[in-house]
Amino acid sequence: MIPVYKSKGFKPAIFDMAKDPLNFVIEQSQKLGNFFRISLYGYKQVFVTSNVEVIKHVMQSKQKNYRKSATYKQLKLALGLCT
Repeated sequence: MIPVYKSKGFKPAIFDMAKDPLNFVIEQSQKLGNFFRISLYGYKQVFVTSNVEVIKHVMQSKQKNYRKSATYKQLKLALGLCT
């Protein structure tokens, strides 16, 4: 089973992540492991990993097998991703 990040209170998890995305991922990876999911607004799921092999698989080796969401497109602009 994939661990799930749960935000505190009633605010969506995206607000916790938006403050400092890199530190958020580092801290949650230490707590939840190198693969976890975040529920956004109660109906969307984001899967987060810090595992280099998984990142390479999704972003480079088999990128056409994975649909890129609007959230990804926004992150791509913000982070300068190349896929």
